[in-house]
Amino acid sequence: MWGTLKVIGGTLALFYAWAWYRHRHVTRTGQLVQKQYKNGLKLTSLGGDYGTAFVYKEIFEDKVYFKHGITLENVAAPVVVDIGANIGFFTRFIVETFPKAVIFAAEPVPLLVNAIRRNIVGFEDRVHLHQVGIGSQGGTAKFDFDTSVSIGTSMCHDEVYKNAELHRVVAWTRAGLLDMIESGNLPEQPTRTICDLLNHPVLGYIVFILLIPVMIVLTVYNLAAPQTKFMVECPIRRLDEFLFDMCKADRSKLKRIDLMKIDVEGAEWAVIQSMSQETWDMVQQIVIEVHDIDGRIQKVKDLLKQKGFKHIVEDAEDWESHKLLKMSSLFARR
Repeated sequence: MWGTLKVIGGTLALFYAWAWYRHRHVTRTGQLVQKQYKNGLKLTSLGGDYGTAFVYKEIFEDKVYFKHGITLENVAAPVVVDIGANIGFFTRFIVETFPKAVIFAAEPVPLLVNAIRRNIVGFEDRVHLHQVGIGSQGGTAKFDFDTSVSIGTSMCHDEVYKNAELHRVVAWTRAGLLDMIESGNLPEQPTRTICDLLNHPVLGYIVFILLIPVMIVLTVYNLAAPQTKFMVECPIRRLDEFLFDMCKADRSKLKRIDLMKIDVEGAEWAVIQSMSQETWDMVQQIVIEVHDIDGRIQKVKDLLKQKGFKHIVEDAEDWESHKLLKMSSLFARR
């Protein structure tokens, strides 16, 4: 008996040591790392951030912000505003795709801003980047920041994730696996077969129970990782103030915004409420990710109509986890 316990203990110790080494020196969890992607670009992201594959696919392959008539193709020198720039993939896509585009980018978390700076090397003259969050009023706010899924960084974490409590743990497991397939983090098979079984009203629970040992192993693996979750206090400005800063206190330099992209993990209503009528009048096209909290999608649609947008399309999110969080994107143009 004692011999068996020593073998088990020794095995777990070796596994823990391996997991720690991999996180620290191979995955480099939470550190800035560079990777070459399928399109040939070398881009910087956070080590151990499994959401990076999602972001790359959405922006560079699926071009999710250019649907339902949203385009910059016929604009000679596009002006783009990127609110919630994350690690700068969208900003880089814009300056790569449109050689005369100018972009104003806001991102509150310092580590993510450092990633953006690395991703815009060579384009600094066309990217106006500021480390700031956008909200309904100035000051500071605390952001939930997880280096393993930086796209979820939010100053409205509790509000956004209250929808998560409405779904069973089996549904979340299935959604996570399907998203991992879509982003290329897991193989199509046998993962999809497992997802199909999880969707079965009876077999789903049996499969989930069988997956528990795997989850335990993953939990031990993650316990060996450096800390990934932080509360980060960041400066907040109203959107108008941010644009004023970016124009070096001369708003007359900014006469038109050809595309505004807002992806701020639950703070979208505060962002658009911080816009003056003058700013609204400049915006020709807008894409907003909206969390349907207390009927917010309809509220945003009504506001866009009020501000003069004639073509408004609601599009469900592609990611299964986003569907569980009741998220959609609104595409609007004049």
